[in-house]
Amino acid sequence: HFLYTSGTGIFVLLVLGAKSFYEMCSRENVISPIVAQIVYVGMMIFFILTTIQQNIYASQELAMFSQTLKYDPYNVRIRNSLALALAYKGYFKEAEENFRKSLEYDPFNPRARISLGKALVDQQKYWQGLQEYEKALPLFQGKETDKLYSLLTENIRLARGLLIDYYKELMVNDPQNAQLFYSLGVIYSKIGKLSEAVEQYQESVRLNPQYREALFNLAVSYEQLGELEDAVRYYEQFLSIAAEADKLTEIVNDNLSRIHKN
Repeated sequence: HFLYTSGTGIFVLLVLGAKSFYEMCSRENVISPIVAQIVYVGMMIFFILTTIQQNIYASQELAMFSQTLKYDPYNVRIRNSLALALAYKGYFKEAEENFRKSLEYDPFNPRARISLGKALVDQQKYWQGLQEYEKALPLFQGKETDKLYSLLTENIRLARGLLIDYYKELMVNDPQNAQLFYSLGVIYSKIGKLSEAVEQYQESVRLNPQYREALFNLAVSYEQLGELEDAVRYYEQFLSIAAEADKLTEIVNDNLSRIHKN
């Protein structure tokens, strides 16, 4: 549409050229006037139908964006617009797919990252959505006053609340699932509710005494609460589980050394 005004001169030249060509053909009997008129009418019908088609695309947002992406599939702005339009209409799975494609081309786009998180949360994929939100946080380093950052932090708060309710609901039907209690403990840890986190980790360890990650998080939580005796006890229980040395083992040994030195 930016070419409408600037294209006026070109259209005038095309019309004058066609008029001159028609007059020349008439003088020299190259083609009959009837044939020329048929060609003219055919061209007009073509342009009319093309205009109607483009107006249909323009009046339907999803069709317009999809049609544009056929010719320019790497246009991040249009793909984000398509994904948002899909999300507004409730097509969250399709919106997720398009936001992921957009991030393949522009992985540091905060708006697309936040929108992907929202599309996942709207599909009740709360944990995955929260992970996408947290990936967006480093993109706002030094820009904490940005309105988009405020939206992100609010979305994180809401997603964590939804995730807590979701895990509690699952626990009603599966009270022996140690992983559910561990996952709920992780969420409580993230929002600074260490006492509630400890309760969930303890239940997770009670259900599965070999749950290394739950033992580790339980010990760390006790250490953060200043209850060092309990922290040492669970660190040592963690080390008593036969397993190959890994990063967690290294951290546990360092933490025990620091506690004993103090």
